[in-house]
Amino acid sequence: MGCDEALLASVNAMKQLASTWVAVLCGLPMLCQAGPSLFRRSSLLEVEGKSTIQATHKAYPLPVVSHAKAPGQGYTRDSPLYSKQQAWTAINGDNSLTGLAPDDLFKDIPEPYRPIWRMYYEDPFLMITGTLVHVLLYILLAWVYQKYKNTWELLHPAKELYAPAPGGQCCGWHRMFSDPDKKSDCRILLCSFCCPIIRWADTIDNHKLMKGKYWHAFFLMLIFGTIAPFTFGISILASLCVGIYFRQKIRQVYDRHPYKPLSLLEDVFCWCCCTPCAIAQEAHEIEKVKRPGA
Repeated sequence: MGCDEALLASVNAMKQLASTWVAVLCGLPMLCQAGPSLFRRSSLLEVEGKSTIQATHKAYPLPVVSHAKAPGQGYTRDSPLYSKQQAWTAINGDNSLTGLAPDDLFKDIPEPYRPIWRMYYEDPFLMITGTLVHVLLYILLAWVYQKYKNTWELLHPAKELYAPAPGGQCCGWHRMFSDPDKKSDCRILLCSFCCPIIRWADTIDNHKLMKGKYWHAFFLMLIFGTIAPFTFGISILASLCVGIYFRQKIRQVYDRHPYKPLSLLEDVFCWCCCTPCAIAQEAHEIEKVKRPGA
């Protein structure tokens, strides 16, 4: 019996030693992080069962630091960096944006376009939506005009009534409202002031100039006008150049001294000072004046 008891005691000791080493191997990473003091305070058997050696963030929570900021003014008093910020300010001066006016954000934008830039900045969704709606309505109106101008009496083009005017008469252009057909002149003038892009595109879409180019002319001017605030007016200048060029083309059709310094100066003056009037005059000429030799 003494031998059996000794053998049983030896087996139990081996089991206990094996379980101890398993516990040590499983808990070794956390014991290394916790330091030797925890290992000294806990026995090897406690290491296996207690939660102090489990790999969980709850046992060792990370500190939470709040770096609160005020827009344009830097860190608030709750931030640990507030004292450093104050020390820097004492040396270098305050560079916060306190009291900055909204217009100062766009002080480098030219005055005519500054409010538009500011509105796009403050409410981009509303402004982009409004621009798209405006463009789509203009396109719809242009489509209606193009489709029904030959069937609606109100939009029907006028008849050719005049022979080419002599060069000395109104700089070679026929005067509006000088013939019995006052209705067509009212239509031309009204459309030139209310929808100048459509009226100008219809003038270009004529067999005397560029038949079949209505939509090309319309979209060209529409794009120039839409992007004007973002090009600081450069696209408007480009549209004026296009209008002046085609006004010279009309002069060429009627042999009215095109591409001459005086005629070019006159066309620049007309398009820059009163664009709708220039568009109306060109439309009146194209619709009512016969081409030489026709």
